[in-house]
Amino acid sequence: MKASPIGEVILPIPLDKVFHYRIPAKLVSSLVIGQRVKIPFGKRKEIGYLVGLRKKSEIKKLKKIFDSYAPELFLTNELLTLSRWLADYYFCSWGEAVTSILPLRLRKRKLFTYPKRSLPNITSLPVTLTKSQQRVVETIKKSIESGERQTFLLHGVSASGKTEVYFQAIESCLKKNREAIFLLPEIALTPQFIERIRERFGQAGLWHSRLSQGEKYANFLAAHRSEIKIMLGARSAIFTPFKNLGLIIIDEEHEFTYKQDKKPFYHACEVALKRAELNNAVVILGSATPSLESYNSGLNNEFKLLELPERVPVRPDLVEAKEGVLPEISIVDMREEIRRGNRGVFSEELKNALTDCLNRKEQAILFLNRRGYSTFLLCRRCGYIAKCPRCQLSLVYHRGKNIFCCHFCSYHEVVPFSCPWCRSTYLSFSGTGTEKVETEIQILFPNARIRRMDLDTTRRKNVYEEIYYAFKNEKIDFLIGTQMIAKGFDFPKVSVVGIINADIALHLPDFRASERTFQLVSQAAGRAGRAEIPGKVILQTYCPEHYVFKTVAEHAYEQFYSQEIKLRRELGYPPFTHLVRILLR
Repeated sequence: MKASPIGEVILPIPLDKVFHYRIPAKLVSSLVIGQRVKIPFGKRKEIGYLVGLRKKSEIKKLKKIFDSYAPELFLTNELLTLSRWLADYYFCSWGEAVTSILPLRLRKRKLFTYPKRSLPNITSLPVTLTKSQQRVVETIKKSIESGERQTFLLHGVSASGKTEVYFQAIESCLKKNREAIFLLPEIALTPQFIERIRERFGQAGLWHSRLSQGEKYANFLAAHRSEIKIMLGARSAIFTPFKNLGLIIIDEEHEFTYKQDKKPFYHACEVALKRAELNNAVVILGSATPSLESYNSGLNNEFKLLELPERVPVRPDLVEAKEGVLPEISIVDMREEIRRGNRGVFSEELKNALTDCLNRKEQAILFLNRRGYSTFLLCRRCGYIAKCPRCQLSLVYHRGKNIFCCHFCSYHEVVPFSCPWCRSTYLSFSGTGTEKVETEIQILFPNARIRRMDLDTTRRKNVYEEIYYAFKNEKIDFLIGTQMIAKGFDFPKVSVVGIINADIALHLPDFRASERTFQLVSQAAGRAGRAEIPGKVILQTYCPEHYVFKTVAEHAYEQFYSQEIKLRRELGYPPFTHLVRILLR
């Protein structure tokens, strides 16, 4: 009698070990490597991943695999190789790495079925490209058509037409019968982009954490079966199970949101480069404000640097159309505002700009990268500050729910009537968040249609789409929000962008503080004046002399890079070294 084959199984536990199980006769012909299987593990029943087969084992008494789990979903050889690399590179177990690619409990749900549609015939649309766009597109297409692996860094100012370059690259990829992954830094951007992609190319998949399990199952299966050729999503979409991947696009590649902040840790840009290596694919890293590491790689020919130095013409149908004009950025010294007696959230210049904007029936974006109402509570008698008992960070006051909340661990408590230490009622709420900005703007402009977009207001499903379409259809006058509104949005009626406090991240004990401030402020400023209406940006700061704001006001990325890279070199920071964080607990 022939001995039963033995399966090598890994589990999503922090133990990098392969376990051996006998495969019962009923499963011998149906099990494939990469599938999930139900197994006995100690006294429990668990789900593991079958990663290999062998004839013999040094362990004598082996338990048997019970059954397969959702066998229609499995990992390809390429994704198994990628998962092993993830485990080695990011110091986690193989099982933990695999769960990033194929979630443990992902299976069919009755609530959602993926609509089966035939792929449309891709035809070039009559889009007039600028000379810079044409040069960039031809370079990228050449690599895609030749099938050579290449990484491009696309550095283009806001509204320079990067999205059209992406679409032309996708079109070229589809003509070669290969697939494309398109990553965005924020879930909030997916409604805008999925609408445009489906209008242009027909069916496309969507993948991010806010989808239901049924939607994720349908998209994973459709990609696995090649029923879709494009997947749009947040960082986890990098693991889409395409079998003939030809193109990976990472928009706003500088964003820290591409880094997974919980185990298993990974950075989507690094994973993209590895997948491109395994598939001989093209990677496009796009940004108006590239990370210093990426730009340095571009200058040193590790990446191929492509430039889009001007905005696309407002009227591309006109032969003599001039380039779009970058918005005027006005720096307001808030110290001077205080000296003049203005202690409010808004400078006089910003209030006047918003008044004019409302009178002209245009739209404005107000950006503050801090949610909540007040950022801390101070007792004016004893100096007590309300802090999180777990993290020792200041608790943020959320007026709508009347609670204190820790934005790091989500601890919350009811707001006290008196100081917990000295029982004084002399309590002072200090600092400003988006909730306070919303309240103040409602007082100043009672007739304006106002909406806030931050983590607190977007917890409900589909609220991103709701706000996006309301703003697009001009049902909102002023949109207030955090970093999720500061990038990628393209609304032609936005004429004013107000940056409430540009200094928030500037003085953090982080060597990237200046870089991130420059990037975030530049991205927010780029939302203004993207069509016929000229744009104006009011940048409020207490440090107007800082080189970050001076270079932002001049739209001078290269000047900022030159200044910042000197400091990095002198202090031995990336890109001249690699930093590793070792966490013991």
